[in-house]
Amino acid sequence: MSPYCQMDAEELERFSLGRASVEETERFEEHLLICAHCRERFEESERYVSAMRAASADLIREEAEKPARRSWPRLLPLVACAALLAIVVAAVLRFNSNPAPLLAVQLTAVRGTVPGGTVPAGRGIALTPDLIGIAAPGPYRLEIVDERGATRWQGAYNPATGPANVPAQRPGAHFVRVYSNSGELLREYGLDVRR
Repeated sequence: MSPYCQMDAEELERFSLGRASVEETERFEEHLLICAHCRERFEESERYVSAMRAASADLIREEAEKPARRSWPRLLPLVACAALLAIVVAAVLRFNSNPAPLLAVQLTAVRGTVPGGTVPAGRGIALTPDLIGIAAPGPYRLEIVDERGATRWQGAYNPATGPANVPAQRPGAHFVRVYSNSGELLREYGLDVRR
């Protein structure tokens, strides 16, 4: 993994629980050596798992020391609460984890090929369209539409201020359209968003 990318919650969970493949495990371990943010998230996950295991062991030991006729009925609600707590914490970690940084995408127009780019789903995009040969002055209006022509995002692009920050898009074929200030369509690019 690149030092600029972060492990998502599913990858972190798979790695923490030892369910990652050998290749993924090697990649994750290498990434954790260079990424303090992911390492901190992994250590936090490990502390939580250790605390839950210790609490569970303490509960089991305490219940084992009590008379057998009372231990299981009293332990069941505690186990259910611990399981519910684990589910809630996992959901919070998954949906509140820091988003990955924007993925820089340079759209280019090349003679004889379909202009555009490919990006992974679930990642924001720092979009820079190729405007070589366009005489209309900026700033420009950008629009992203899906394969049915439904608008998925609209925003401004000014080459002087840098890329347009585009939120993550759904998987599928998309088109990025560049319009002049007057609303004239200047250029269109293909954008393939993959899972």
